[in-house]
This record gives sequence, structure tokens and C-alpha cells, in this order.
Amino acid sequence: GTHLIAIVGLTLGLWTRSSAVVAFITLVSLHHRDPLILNSGDTAMRVILFLLMFSRAGDAFSLDRWRALKAGTTTGPPAFQMPWAQRLMQIQICIIYFSTACFKLQGEAWTNGTAVYYTTRLWDFERFPVPFLNDSLVAIRLMTWASLAIECALCSCVWVKEWRNTVLILGVLLHLSIEYSMNIPVFQWVMMSLLVAMVAPQDMDRWVASLQGRWHALPAPLEQPVPVSRRRKAA
Repeated sequence: GTHLIAIVGLTLGLWTRSSAVVAFITLVSLHHRDPLILNSGDTAMRVILFLLMFSRAGDAFSLDRWRALKAGTTTGPPAFQMPWAQRLMQIQICIIYFSTACFKLQGEAWTNGTAVYYTTRLWDFERFPVPFLNDSLVAIRLMTWASLAIECALCSCVWVKEWRNTVLILGVLLHLSIEYSMNIPVFQWVMMSLLVAMVAPQDMDRWVASLQGRWHALPAPLEQPVPVSRRRKAA
């Protein structure tokens, strides 16, 4: 119960830093009770929650920000802060993809393009069948090498400004395809949410401004027509 309350508070940005501290402590407590059911997604959550405790995550898009504006304790956009905690998150994300790619390159199945053939036949992890992969050696090899290339790009090319958004979109598509075909709880959604930390602030500002522009561009609701009885009385 305590962990759920802390996670809700962290999601809404209510007492953000305190919620992050409580969420981290309770998550570690839950993980230590039964480590046999965990996967890499749980480990990533622990690491990112620890770094999130030292970030200024509540300075924007949060109830803490809204409460500060209502109370008059802050005005205007949030003050610029050195994003060292976010930078550590980005480095951690790249380490995850780098280590994954390195381990895969050591296996012959990934270099010869047959790894996806074997992973889609792990019946314990199967979620939905993918017959178009099972019936085509060309598709199997393309998917194997493409997933390996995307993981390599997520730890290297993602730092190149011109390529960043394309690499992030490919990363999301990779995780969605794995989520569709394989039953690996939590991991894919954790990694997709972590990719948000790699988005450049300028791109995020443009996206928010675009949403605000569309919201203000919505037509105003039409005035309610005056009932005929009221018109007669007014006349």
C-alpha cells in the first residue's frame, strides 16, 4: 500500500522528492522479498528511482509546480538547473543497451541472423504467435540484425542530435514488437519510459508548445440557444 501511494504521488508530481525516496525504499523491500521473480526491468527501475531522488523532477508538469504557482511562491518558467541526475540516467540507459549488444555479439546466433528464430520458439515466453517470422528465413535474419543494430544505435547514435529522434522512435518500435511477441513483464514498458529521458529539451519544448497551440486553437463551444418562451417574455 505504501509503495502504491508513493508511486501515485511520484506520477502526479505531488511531494515529488519525498515520493521518490519512499518509492525507492519500498521497491527495494519488495524486490528483496522474492528475487526469483525479477527481471532486468526491475533492476532498471531500482537504479532510475535512486537517481530520481536527486533530480528536480517536480519542477515542471507536476502538482508541486501547480501548488507553487497557486501559492505565489514561484512565477514564470522553472529556473534552469544543472541536469546531472538526468545525465546519469542517460548514461545508465546507454550502458544497458551497450552491455546487451556486447553480449549478443558474442553469440553466433546473433551474428549469423538466426537468434530471432530461437527466441520466438521459447514457449514459456510466447505471448502472440508471429508466423510471418517463423516461415521466412529472410524475415528472421532481417529482424535479428535490425534489433541488434537498433540496440547498438541506442548506446551510440542517440547522442548525435540529428539522429536522436529517429533512433528513439526505432527503439520504441523494437520494444513494442518484443512486447507483442514475448511475455516479459514490466521490462519493455520500463525501457520505453526511460527513453523519454533521452529527448532533447528543445524538442520537448516544441512538443509542449504544439499541444498548447492545438488546445487554444479548438473552437469555442457554441452559445446555447435561448428558449422560445424566454424570447416571448423578452418581447
